[in-house]
Amino acid sequence: MSQKKDPEIRKNEIIQAAEQLFLTQSYEVTTVEHILQLAGLSKGGFYHHFKSKDDVLVVILDRITDESVQAAQDIADRKRISALQKLALFFKHLMELKMPKAKIIRAFYEEHDSNPQFYKQNAMIWNKYVPVFTQIVLQGIQEGSMTVEHPEETVRLLFGAIASLYHLYHRKADDRGTNDEMKRHVEALESIFTKTLGIDAGQIRLLESDLLKELI
Repeated sequence: MSQKKDPEIRKNEIIQAAEQLFLTQSYEVTTVEHILQLAGLSKGGFYHHFKSKDDVLVVILDRITDESVQAAQDIADRKRISALQKLALFFKHLMELKMPKAKIIRAFYEEHDSNPQFYKQNAMIWNKYVPVFTQIVLQGIQEGSMTVEHPEETVRLLFGAIASLYHLYHRKADDRGTNDEMKRHVEALESIFTKTLGIDAGQIRLLESDLLKELI
């Protein structure tokens, strides 16, 4: 008699199959049937865990975010390096971790306008970075390298600006700005970060060129 798999294992198999398909053949063309075929499950097995492929995408984005937040926390907790060094590492590792998943992230924002669930999720994603980034800013204030009057509130507003930037450039292709326009917005946002935190220009790089090309 065959033994039934643990429900959590089944759920992970669905997520892994969906992620593979979203990366190889795109989110748009992937159907629930495709995911079921790859995972070797029935429709009942899928809908026991998820209502739609949108729900699966949200879980995948959550996992990507949690992984990068943990990496950022590891940076924030490091001893013997300054807040400014942590700041540079924070954004560098953030982009390095997201680069392999850029196709999935792009799909999320392309569906953003037509799906209220994604709109809400976008804010939640960036809010997860607030505590760890605030920790780095507090260290910077203590070291005298940053000047911020209300650290947590300031960080929350700054990451709200990042969320808005992602939303702005993940619309359908015929409604999207040019690469040059995107770069100007990124440079403006980097300038806002540096001036708000009271640090020198060039200390923050929000998007490197390779990731920028992947996302837009």
